[in-house]
Amino acid sequence: MKSHGNIYLDKELNIEAFEVKGYADVFPTHSHEYYEFGYLISEGVRDVVYMGNNFPFSKGEMAMFNPNEFHGCRGESDMDFLSIHIPLLVIQKVFEKEIYPLFSPCIATDSAVIDHFLNLHRLIIERGPLFEREEKLYFFLDVIIHRYSSADMYTMTGSNEHKIEQICDYLDANYAKNLCLDDLSRLFGYSKFYLLREFTKYRGISPYSYLENVRINKAKKLLEAGVSIADISLETGFSHQSHFTNAFKKYMGITPKQYATTYK
Repeated sequence: MKSHGNIYLDKELNIEAFEVKGYADVFPTHSHEYYEFGYLISEGVRDVVYMGNNFPFSKGEMAMFNPNEFHGCRGESDMDFLSIHIPLLVIQKVFEKEIYPLFSPCIATDSAVIDHFLNLHRLIIERGPLFEREEKLYFFLDVIIHRYSSADMYTMTGSNEHKIEQICDYLDANYAKNLCLDDLSRLFGYSKFYLLREFTKYRGISPYSYLENVRINKAKKLLEAGVSIADISLETGFSHQSHFTNAFKKYMGITPKQYATTYK
């Protein structure tokens, strides 16, 4: 099988996403200046060679490699995989600390970590909204550092429930705008990482999910009133019509057109 790969550069987040099919059965030993996270799609078990040790690597698992540490992979057949590359400076910017997390062991099987990885990878490829992409990156780094690194990132204390309600009020009133985490961070005086953790803690969903839910509820009322789908996607803050349609179907289980037909 001939190897085929695509690279997606997210210039706003400054990270890369790869998808590769049919890579040769032996991945030569090498290193990178960035953190690499790789998810194996292919069937079968492969051996990851990492810092002179061998680790079994199976379908549905994620490998983690620290910067400048040598690694390779070998198996009995070609492999398909996904990967994300994250520079150290991006991680330090997220947490606003000069940290250098080291991940161990190199194979992760935790479903929550892998789900965050796959969601982030998908959004980079699909060029999802910056707010959502940034949020997924923060959540991925939060959970992976918490579970697979010794870095101490959890020294924040205090109750912020009133401030969170103010953020909700702001999102309720400004849902039609092209909002991002920078806007909320600047307006309410929180770092982006802290805002995400505290908001999700108190509301049970992330800020972007809350905003998307507000937009969908507004869109439902407009559909019921007979407003066109194209106009609704603009009036409710979605970046384009297909984004609106996909989001609506995710929440409602049917398309906006199907929903509107019910009220005709």
